Amino acid sequence: MDGIASANGQTVQMAENVSFASPVFPSSGMEPYVAGYLMNLKAGQVSPPLKGVSGVFVAVVNSFADVKEPADLAAEAKLQLGSTLQNRSQYETYNALREKAGIVDRRSKFY
Repeated sequence: MDGIASANGQTVQMAENVSFASPVFPSSGMEPYVAGYLMNLKAGQVSPPLKGVSGVFVAVVNSFADVKEPADLAAEAKLQLGSTLQNRSQYETYNALREKAGIVDRRSKFY
C-alpha cells in the first residue's frame, strides 16, 4: 500500500469501524460505494481502484468485526419510529399553524 500511495503522491490512511450503516472514511466523508465494495473483500485482499464520491480509493481490509444484533429488535424499531414521528409532528404542527394564519410562501419569486 505504501508503494501505491507514494507513486500517487498520497499517504496511507487508516479507517476504522466502517460499516453499511456508517460508510464514513476519515478525511473523505461518506463513501457508500467504497464501503459496500470493501465488505465483499477477504481480509488482506487489495481492492482495485474504486471511484468514490471524493476521489479514487485503493484499500486493504485488515479485519472484520463480528456484529452483535440488538437484544430486542422490537424496542429498537419502537425507538426509531418514535424519533421519526416526533420529527414529523414538529413539521406538521408548523405547517398547520402556517396554513391557519394564512401565510403564503413566496420566497421562490425573490430567490
